[in-house]
Amino acid sequence: MLGKKPITILTDQDDAMAKALASQYPETCHRLCVWHMYQNVAKHLSDVFERFGSFTKDFSSYVYDHDEEEDFPNAWDQMLAKYNLKDNRWLKKQFELREKWALVYGR
Repeated sequence: MLGKKPITILTDQDDAMAKALASQYPETCHRLCVWHMYQNVAKHLSDVFERFGSFTKDFSSYVYDHDEEEDFPNAWDQMLAKYNLKDNRWLKKQFELREKWALVYGR
């Protein structure tokens, strides 16, 4: 990189990669690739996709369409309630990582 440090790096959710980036580039913003996020949503919530045709559109809205950080948690809770996902451990982890993948936190 010709002596320059990256401003932002996009990765999947590989823990080893995240630790290496934090160690080597602590000033660099580490964000999660939205394409990989969708792949993981399909993998971890395939039953939701099968039961609810509207889930894909709704989830995309949470990734792309919020303009205010303060609105995101409430909207997320509404999605969890709508699809009966309040106890889903994978989604709880994704919410904890929201600042790495939800665009409202990266604008």
